[in-house]
Amino acid sequence: MRKYVLTKHEALLRRDRNLRRRTTEETLTFLLEACRSPQHLLQIQAILVVHGLHHNPFLAPKIVASSFRFENLVLARQAFDQIPVPQTLLYNVMFKGYNGAGLWQDTLALFCQMRRNNVRPNQYTFPLVIKSCNTMCVAEGEEVHCVALKSGFEENDFAGPALINMYSSMGAVESAQKMFASMPVKNVVAWTAIITTYLSIGDVHTSRKLFDQTVERDVILWNTIISGYTRCGDMATAMELFALVPYRDTIAWNTILLGHANVGDLEACERIFKEMPERNVFSWNGLLGGYAHHANYYKVLDAFNQMLESHDVKPNDATLVTVLSACSKLGALNWGRWIHVYAKSNNLHANVYVGNGLIDMYAKCGCIEDALHVFDAMPRKDLITWNSMIGGLAMHGRGLKALQLFDQMKSIGEKPDGITFVGALSACVHMGLVEDGLMYFRSMSKDYDIVPWIEHYGCMVDLLGRAGLLTEALGFIQKMPMEPDCVIWNALLGACQIHEDVALAELAMNQLMRLVPDDVTNYVVLSNIYGANGRWKDVARLKQIVKEKIAEKTPGCSLIEVNSEVVEFLSSDARHWQTWKIYRVLEGLRKISKLPGLEAELEELCRGHE
Repeated sequence: MRKYVLTKHEALLRRDRNLRRRTTEETLTFLLEACRSPQHLLQIQAILVVHGLHHNPFLAPKIVASSFRFENLVLARQAFDQIPVPQTLLYNVMFKGYNGAGLWQDTLALFCQMRRNNVRPNQYTFPLVIKSCNTMCVAEGEEVHCVALKSGFEENDFAGPALINMYSSMGAVESAQKMFASMPVKNVVAWTAIITTYLSIGDVHTSRKLFDQTVERDVILWNTIISGYTRCGDMATAMELFALVPYRDTIAWNTILLGHANVGDLEACERIFKEMPERNVFSWNGLLGGYAHHANYYKVLDAFNQMLESHDVKPNDATLVTVLSACSKLGALNWGRWIHVYAKSNNLHANVYVGNGLIDMYAKCGCIEDALHVFDAMPRKDLITWNSMIGGLAMHGRGLKALQLFDQMKSIGEKPDGITFVGALSACVHMGLVEDGLMYFRSMSKDYDIVPWIEHYGCMVDLLGRAGLLTEALGFIQKMPMEPDCVIWNALLGACQIHEDVALAELAMNQLMRLVPDDVTNYVVLSNIYGANGRWKDVARLKQIVKEKIAEKTPGCSLIEVNSEVVEFLSSDARHWQTWKIYRVLEGLRKISKLPGLEAELEELCRGHE
């Protein structure tokens, strides 16, 4: 009997142990919820092991969720595997984490394991599993649908709309409609799902008919139908619906803001932005994106400055990418450097999109070494990262390094695309590697099933032309499956200038006069070719044509950053307050460049850079 009856002392000891365990669980739960860095998470995991709580089914979902939050998929799976008999809640947390990481196959594999272990799903399980089927084939989706049907969850408030979304993402609109029609009770989530289905195929008319049949409408449904009209550019109808929304949340305002930005009505975009009762980071991103999309890069920087001064909203990765793009277009290097510092101080520099933006900005602002430093420091690289770096190196004449990176990229299993090959071929052009260029050009279709673009043909014509293989370059043009554009003929004309081939230059010029008759640069190049061949009458004739065309042409502008200020200037510009000093310095430089011996040195330097 003694073994079954606890003494008072033993009971107190057991209660004390239970109390300590509960206290430890509560403390660890608080620490997990307050965790703000991957390092802290690892420390908490160590505490769990020390206290023997890494098998605790109450704490396991929390450690798994925190692991996914910090993208530590290995730790999440380890925490899951340490639970002897995982329950539904833990499976659901894993499904949600895998979906968030885009690991759809892992979700389905774990769901199969759940079924083998006879763990019963609940109303939250199937929406998560169904979501993982969105990128799969219809057959896999239908299989999960059957399991949901057998389990009695097909008509669930969450599972039904998830199935509609699944069929919609697969392009199976008819199946989505059948699923919707079969639902005995259609809640607002289901109506939103089917309306989204028709909007995804551009059928705004059917979407509106369905919307008009709805009885219950929440703000998500209103935003869905409004976004359908904004995407097709019908801002009049979108504004009519926006006026009827009983409660306009920030998403509704942002939808209208983006709609005006996309159709190029920046005045309306600015007006909506000012009228917004509350703005979030997406509101600012919409305004910045609208300016950038329509090449108002000065306004991008000005609006970003206002965003920082407001102190209401903190820029995110998308904000910095947009502003970096504007910096690259304006050549605003100091602005770009400041954003780089800001990204570091706000832990955004490791973000792959910000890293890509920094590489592009530094490369286009002439700082290729800084671009390389960013590239080397990036913990994760995607295809755009490699393309930006390879293209930037090629643009700066660093062909050997560009091709080394191209080979490195392939060696780690990153599959190149058409943009990658433009960079590689450009590198071959700068280095005069004809055989390598031809090899890369053939490899595109042979090894990667990439149909060459006109840009690839342009690189090849430039490569062959610079090497003096003008007949081969012309043959390349004649075999092109698409009509050659002005870039192709410009490359051939430039090669004719190098090798003083008048006949081929005139052929290229005839095509350029048809395609871009007002481009005076081509007349100047042909004039130089005539001059090199002593055809001075033709030189005089072309100079007269150039004068007439320049008089008619609106001058283009160039941009340069001076003392953190972006300055715009035109040909023969006299607007700057230091114009007389600028022209005096330019005249001095022109005279220096004509000194005996220096002209040849400058020519040799240019050839070395190529």
